[in-house]
Amino acid sequence: MADDPTRWRIAVTAVEVDLRAWRRAHPAAALTEIEQALDARLDAARAGLLAEVAADVPAAEERCPACGGRLVRRGERTRTLRTRGDAPLELTRAYLSCPACGAGLSPPR
Repeated sequence: MADDPTRWRIAVTAVEVDLRAWRRAHPAAALTEIEQALDARLDAARAGLLAEVAADVPAAEERCPACGGRLVRRGERTRTLRTRGDAPLELTRAYLSCPACGAGLSPPR
């Protein structure tokens, strides 16, 4: 992920624009309903930022936690997780394996 705070500001602005449009479409909504609509939008934006930051792993040489051997890259794996608010989070990370002992992991641990 590029360290670009503008991307987050754009995402928050999009949440605001969408929430205001939702509010115009729901003029009788109670405060609790407005809060729920906001939380749903923020949860989705939060999941996107979380996925980007989690995938931003330095390219330092990794060592096997089992035997200390040098790990080699074996491609990438994508997992779909659920964050707070039940927002989907697609997390793609490198998959590493140890030729010495056969251990495999997907950093960060």
